[in-house]
Amino acid sequence: MRGIFTFLFLTALYSAAHAQTTQGPNTAGLVTETDNASGKISWTTPTNAATDNNLVASVTINQNGANGQSEYLRFSNFGFNVPVGYTVSGVAVTLDSRFTGDNRVSGNIQLVDANGTPTGTIKAVTLNANTFNTVTYGGPSDNWASGFPATTINNTNFGIVLSIIKPNNTNSTTAEVDFASITVYYTNSAPTATNNNYFPLVTTQSVNGNVLTDQTADSDPSNETLTASIDNRSELDASGTFTFNSNGSFNFSPSASFLGGPISFTYHVTDNGTPILSSNIATVTLNYPAKALPVEFISLEANKAFKGVQLTWKVGTEINVVHYEVERSTDGNNYKKIGTVAATQNNIYSFTDLQPVNGLAYYRVRNVDLDGAFKYTTVVKYKNESSVSLYKAFPTTTSTQVTLQHPQVAGKAIITLSSLEGKALRSTIPSQGSVSTQIDLSAYPSGMYLLQFLGENGRSESFRVFKQ
Repeated sequence: MRGIFTFLFLTALYSAAHAQTTQGPNTAGLVTETDNASGKISWTTPTNAATDNNLVASVTINQNGANGQSEYLRFSNFGFNVPVGYTVSGVAVTLDSRFTGDNRVSGNIQLVDANGTPTGTIKAVTLNANTFNTVTYGGPSDNWASGFPATTINNTNFGIVLSIIKPNNTNSTTAEVDFASITVYYTNSAPTATNNNYFPLVTTQSVNGNVLTDQTADSDPSNETLTASIDNRSELDASGTFTFNSNGSFNFSPSASFLGGPISFTYHVTDNGTPILSSNIATVTLNYPAKALPVEFISLEANKAFKGVQLTWKVGTEINVVHYEVERSTDGNNYKKIGTVAATQNNIYSFTDLQPVNGLAYYRVRNVDLDGAFKYTTVVKYKNESSVSLYKAFPTTTSTQVTLQHPQVAGKAIITLSSLEGKALRSTIPSQGSVSTQIDLSAYPSGMYLLQFLGENGRSESFRVFKQ
């Protein structure tokens, strides 16, 4: 058998943003003779050229000049199923043919559109003398100037027309065609993910959304189903409860200690094409307003009193605070409330532990606000009539960096730099296992700033630092 071809279906060729795939070579389901305005000579047994079976369609041309041209031999119904939306980048036509007689015979071949009309580039056909030979016209990047979409390629009318031309000559020529096949090359283009913004009105508001459909929706040139995948979610995990689903939907609920300010996550999408392609990475920002800090703890000290241990704490701002609760622990982890002090808008408060424990004790103070929100002071240890802080920021006046000393991080924690008005300026996730973190202030203008450490258990410590 002549022209034995291996059927290649959906062979993927990868590139950075596109992937070329092929269908074919497919042979025609229907071969007929159709009118050629320039041709007058009919074909014999056109249907024989439908398959590679040694049976041929033939045309014998005796005339010279303008009359020495055949009608069209039309090949159609190739049975393609290119995914709609894919870009057709090339068409290759393979023709198995020969001629006998005058060796100056030639031919033309052209693609046919969904209406059955020859369209695009006309390519000259070379016929081998006496012996059958397969020749391929076009290729992976040659669309014959047709620009056919997938819907045209899939149409039963899509195909080719072939005409045979005999130059001026007194001898007759017979052209024979065994079969023609077509291979189509097409590409899947990567989807696009878009940046989006949400604007909750208050710091306690939950946000529900869908990255695939909300605002500026994500898109895919091939109109395929998109699947969303998260890339970075650390800011939202440190600020509340965050869920993200493959269909693009998400939900964020702020924690009680969330101070507001913009937080964001990144994601990308993939299509379900052949092959599967991924988009760029996009950012979704939840633009929360900054939460005004209800109280700013400046210091906490523990000293020996006439009876027991006297705790003294200083505060800066004090907004909507109902009272302060004094807590004590013997192991630094489990605390028990030992007293309450009403908020009186003073800068200095005190409480005396009249029944101190033997040995080492840990103290902290918690404020309670009108809305139920709270925060803690730094923790102090009391032993041998002295107190030692577990948290420290130094130097408190700097032009470059400040170091925040904190307990060893073992879980979720976040350090927030804010203005004194409570506007969050940046967030830093301390490394797991670390006991100190450096914060770079060199990019910020001179002035007073608030540095806050928020631990996994909700404990919050704040310090004032001055940027020179």
